[in-house]
Amino acid sequence: MKKIILLFFFSLNAFSQGVNFQQLTVKEAFKAAKTANMPLFVEIYSPTCHVCQSFMPVFNESSMGSFFNKNFVSIKVDVNSPEFREYFDKKRRYFIPSLPMMLFFDGDENFLHHVQLGEGTPSSKVIALAAEALNPKTQSKNWASSFKNGNREMDFMIDYSMQCRFFKDTTINIQVGNEIFKKFDKSDINGRISWLILEKLIMDVDNGFFQHWINNVTTAKKWSNGNEVMFLENIIMSSMFSSRGNKYSSQKINQLNGYLSNLGRSKREINNSTTLSMTKALLREGNTTRAANELNAIFQANNSGAGELTFWTGLFNDLAKDTSYKILAMSWLKKAAGLTKSAKEAAEIHYQSARLHAKSGDAKESKKAAELALKNAKLAKLDLKKFESLL
Repeated sequence: MKKIILLFFFSLNAFSQGVNFQQLTVKEAFKAAKTANMPLFVEIYSPTCHVCQSFMPVFNESSMGSFFNKNFVSIKVDVNSPEFREYFDKKRRYFIPSLPMMLFFDGDENFLHHVQLGEGTPSSKVIALAAEALNPKTQSKNWASSFKNGNREMDFMIDYSMQCRFFKDTTINIQVGNEIFKKFDKSDINGRISWLILEKLIMDVDNGFFQHWINNVTTAKKWSNGNEVMFLENIIMSSMFSSRGNKYSSQKINQLNGYLSNLGRSKREINNSTTLSMTKALLREGNTTRAANELNAIFQANNSGAGELTFWTGLFNDLAKDTSYKILAMSWLKKAAGLTKSAKEAAEIHYQSARLHAKSGDAKESKKAAELALKNAKLAKLDLKKFESLL
């Protein structure tokens, strides 16, 4: 009986003006779609997005209502809402690169199709794009297999690359981006389309589009609305702080430092962005002394605080392959001890001191530092497990 009522409800709305966006939660909407044996259409929007607002009269057109209300259960989800964060961000881990976004699912929550709407898209085009969600041959869920099977049409690869960003699949996005660059007409490399591909799709510094534009920043100003530095720097940072960036050599990070310098960043700004990655790279490579000396120079220039000095000592304790950093690290901890009046910070300072002495084979000094660490940890009412493990 419930199913009959729902179907009757949907059939009535098929003849209403405009798309009938149901006032349902995402969970309720999936249940309604399954009951009605219809796909679920979700418009991801923001009330402050002017492009989203421009589509309100489009979704209110009778032709849109006739098509959508006949074929879909429809809801709207605010990209800033708790429901978006809980379901689409945390559970599905979707990245929404632009708004509005049209998402389509079956009643069992399986992804079928997505469409990014550009400003000015007429209702007839929106209907044609949404119709692709009803045809298994055109649903974007099949794009991965199409690319794997050799589809290298430019328009397809651009769409698929964007979908990879949507699904946060950086690995495939990089592969597709490289294929797009191979096929791109290099006579138009300084043009608007080339810049838009970089702006919307590219996530890796080794991609040909990035390599071109990082060396032609002035030309980029023509297309970037003043945001060329931001977009190029975002690609540098996304590369550095990624799983592949965790394996970068010190030579590679120096290259990224050069890119940042080319964008007008000061030495101090570059150090703030890349020192952690550079230090880890040097320690992986066994260049402990160089890593300690470069870091020490930064400490002297920046007048670093107790927490920062202790953190870096801990990093060397964790990653260094030798103890050539000991003299400098002890000076860092001594300075940190003179800067803090907190029992919590003192406990961590002595803890790292104990680890450093133990790593260099000085059991006596390690024990003394461990006892001081435990004493301060008790005063600060910290969990004592890690401090007691040193004794």
